[in-house]
Amino acid sequence: MIITYEVNKSDFLDFHCKYIFSLITLKKYIKYLYIVFSIVFFICFTIAFSMAIRIALICMIIAAFLTRNFLSNMYKRKVRRNLLRVFNSDIYKNTFSKTELLLTEKSIQIKTDYATKIFLWEAIYDLHLIDNYLIIRTLSDEIIYVSTSNTEHLKKISKLVEVIMNYSNLELNKNFPNDLKYKGYIFF
Repeated sequence: MIITYEVNKSDFLDFHCKYIFSLITLKKYIKYLYIVFSIVFFICFTIAFSMAIRIALICMIIAAFLTRNFLSNMYKRKVRRNLLRVFNSDIYKNTFSKTELLLTEKSIQIKTDYATKIFLWEAIYDLHLIDNYLIIRTLSDEIIYVSTSNTEHLKKISKLVEVIMNYSNLELNKNFPNDLKYKGYIFF
C-alpha cells in the first residue's frame, strides 16, 4: 500500500504552536522564569514595604500583572517565530516535501524528494493521532508527520494505523506527545 501526502507548513506551524506549551521542557523553562520574576517581585515588595510607600506597592502589583501578561504574549510570539525559523531550516525540509509511504511486511518506507528512509516495525515506538496529523516516532528520534486532512486518504491512513498497530504491537494515542523535541530548537 502506498500513501502520498504533503504537509502544509502554515497548518503545521499552527498545530505545533497550539500544543507546544504542553511540552515538559517548555514547562520547566516557564516555571524557571516565574520563579525568577517572583523573587524580583518579592525583593521589590520588601523594599517598598520597608520604606512605607504604599503607592509604590500598588504600582508594583499592577506592573507585575501587566508584565506577566505582556511577557506571556511576547513569549508566545517568540516561540512561533523560532518554530518558523526551525521549520524553514534544512532539518525539516523532508517534512514539507511530497512524501510517499510504502508499507511492506517488515518495514515502512518513507520516500521524499531528498531522501528515502526505511524503518523496521520494531523501530517504531510511539503512535499519536491528534487534530489533522498522525505522528509516528521511531527509536532513532525520527518523527514522521502524516497529514490526515486529505479526505481521499482517510481509508488508507486508517489502514496504515491498523498495520502499524498489528506489526509493532503499539496502541494509538489520542494526545500530543509531551516529551517531543524539536531538532535545532532552543526555548530561550
